Amino acid sequence: MFMTNTDDKRETIRLTLDSEVSIFDEQHNLITGKLQNLSAKGVSVVTDDILPEGCDCRVSITIQGNNSTLNINELNAKVIHSSKRMLGLEFEDKMEWLTLFYVYRNKFHMDKA
Repeated sequence: MFMTNTDDKRETIRLTLDSEVSIFDEQHNLITGKLQNLSAKGVSVVTDDILPEGCDCRVSITIQGNNSTLNINELNAKVIHSSKRMLGLEFEDKMEWLTLFYVYRNKFHMDKA
């Protein structure tokens, strides 16, 4: 469920989760995709849709567990990267719930050891 890239030199840790992402652009059009990675500062989304760089949007992430679902709704973000199959979104504010993922990831790895 969780993966991290230890060779990544970014300032924040990025987590890889199998999750659905919904993005509403400035005209309230819905774009859906799969989360590629998540950090406190933003998210990378695999999608067939393209939004222009600089576009403001709202992001919702749905994380499905075995017994429950976690919904993170309506994070304000800006498109900072847009390519054929990928959107890079930077959150306007840090994603305050990310700490839960780090705790769960650490427990997940400890349980497997």
